[in-house]
Amino acid sequence: MGVLLGVELHAQVYKTPMLEVKPISANIYVHRSFLFTRVWGNVPWNGMIYIQEGEAIVFDTPVNDSASVALFK
Repeated sequence: MGVLLGVELHAQVYKTPMLEVKPISANIYVHRSFLFTRVWGNVPWNGMIYIQEGEAIVFDTPVNDSASVALFK
């Protein structure tokens, strides 16, 4: 079991106003960050994390640098 975001990855949900991480299977998680636009408001930006043997592969980083830093912290 790996650690990402300072919490165990098998936790149900990690959620802040800028970033959400939810498990969808034993080794796969969806991360969602939000891009604020004047026209559409907060637009969700999705990506995926695959974890195996203590290593993680992140597909599509979050929408901005601060959300990316939060994901990899």
